[in-house]
Amino acid sequence: MFHSRVVAVFAAFVVGASAGCGASNGGGARPGDYAKTVCASLLAWKRGVTNDSALLSKQLQARSLDVRTVRAKYTAFFRGLVTRTDALLMEIGNAGAPAVDSGTDYARDLRAALAQARAGLADARARFAALPADDLHSYAAGAARIRDQLGQVFVGAGEAVGRLGRTYDDKALNTAFEDQPNCRNVA
Repeated sequence: MFHSRVVAVFAAFVVGASAGCGASNGGGARPGDYAKTVCASLLAWKRGVTNDSALLSKQLQARSLDVRTVRAKYTAFFRGLVTRTDALLMEIGNAGAPAVDSGTDYARDLRAALAQARAGLADARARFAALPADDLHSYAAGAARIRDQLGQVFVGAGEAVGRLGRTYDDKALNTAFEDQPNCRNVA
């Protein structure tokens, strides 16, 4: 009898103590801090990609460029883009996970969506580098195919990120993202 009372009291203590431990499967980052870090990182990535793209466009306007030079410039552009995306993934990983229900799952799925985009960029980089440098027509056709497929990579990753807010419908986290000015500037 005494043993069963001790077990019952211990079980009640464990249940009571764990009830105050926070979100189920949540991380340690406050939702506002997490959203701020994620959105600032995404905005810096977007701005960097935009600047790199504008620079590439400017470099490609020279009439004296041959196919080998164009291929080298695209290869360098994608190498930089992959490196920039690796840095983004590291920053997102360093943000931890939000302290909300399923916060660790949310953080994992966000990193997975961005890693999917990174894989598509790395594939594009390799495919651009492999395009024939001796035939402008073949190069242009291959580049157009890669460009079109790359659009699908970004759309797919964007859709995956968009689903996060619906899949993990946590009011505190969604509000934290909505309240971040950088989040509005990412779109």
